[in-house]
Amino acid sequence: MILACLLTAFDSTVNAQEILHINIGRIVIDNQTASSQKKAGEQAFQQVLVKMSGQPSALQSDVLKRATLNFEQYLTSSSFIQVNGQLVYQASFNQEKMMDLLKFAEMSIWGNRRPNAILWLATETPNTFNKKLITQMEPSPLKELIKTVAYGRGIEINVPIGDLADKTNISIFDVWGLFGSTINAHSKRYATNFTITAKVSLGFDEVSSTEAYIAEWVFIGNGKIESGKSAGLDESEAVEKMLNDYANFLASQYAISAQQFGTVNSIVLTISDVGTLQRFATVVDAINSIALVSNARLIRQKRDTVTFNVTANANEEILANILALDDRFRLSDSLGLVPSAQRLHYQWQGQ
Repeated sequence: MILACLLTAFDSTVNAQEILHINIGRIVIDNQTASSQKKAGEQAFQQVLVKMSGQPSALQSDVLKRATLNFEQYLTSSSFIQVNGQLVYQASFNQEKMMDLLKFAEMSIWGNRRPNAILWLATETPNTFNKKLITQMEPSPLKELIKTVAYGRGIEINVPIGDLADKTNISIFDVWGLFGSTINAHSKRYATNFTITAKVSLGFDEVSSTEAYIAEWVFIGNGKIESGKSAGLDESEAVEKMLNDYANFLASQYAISAQQFGTVNSIVLTISDVGTLQRFATVVDAINSIALVSNARLIRQKRDTVTFNVTANANEEILANILALDDRFRLSDSLGLVPSAQRLHYQWQGQ
């Protein structure tokens, strides 16, 4: 079941993560033979395709299937590393060439700056019904799974500390009851863009009509609530599917679709508190670093307020969503978003 409704705007203190590894794939490998390395290279290439597009379905593209067989032409470096006692093949790919490939394949592209999240996850022992909250202070194999899945999708997910402050504000029963709005309100200390509230228990999967582990979840952020269920044969699979559902949900909001890359819009963007040449240069760099922006042209300056005509492969709503991920841009309380005027007005919070 999917729900969507408006919530209060982002807290101005939240700061999205700039994911620096979206062009890097990591694959667990048994040995360092040429055949194993070739297979791992193809899998790492596919992992990066999913990271950069936000679409697992991208791997079904005939264009990308052919490119996978020749992944070496996109490869910039590779090495073997140890991660949690496992041998891992790590491959870095040319990000610009990968973006061109995705555009040619008519796939979406998801930029480096992405929302971060705090995950409140409760589990239950099937026989005893004992409930446990996954925290930094408690051992659990699910924590490593969360890190692995998050890395593979190019997203940032943290679990709560589990200290006295957390226990005072949020109980295991709040999480088990999926009181997402309450938990979101008490998660301000983590300053994340999204709050995930989830529980995993043994139950009946309506899709397969069999007993399965069910992850029920609520995602809160970007002015919306999404809720749903993810089923797996075991606890780990249910959690992994939930995290992939979350990554897909983010990509649906922030990735730039192939159709949008084919559409060019002119958007008026006004920035206040730009009082020095250094700030002006930083603001221009910040705007031009957005993947969907092709040009930002200064059209007006009055005191410390500058106005740009931004040429972008998106409308103002999508651009506003992306700017909300950069804490240096604060939506102006006075003007705000005025769709009819094609205008966005922000106060610059950076240096």
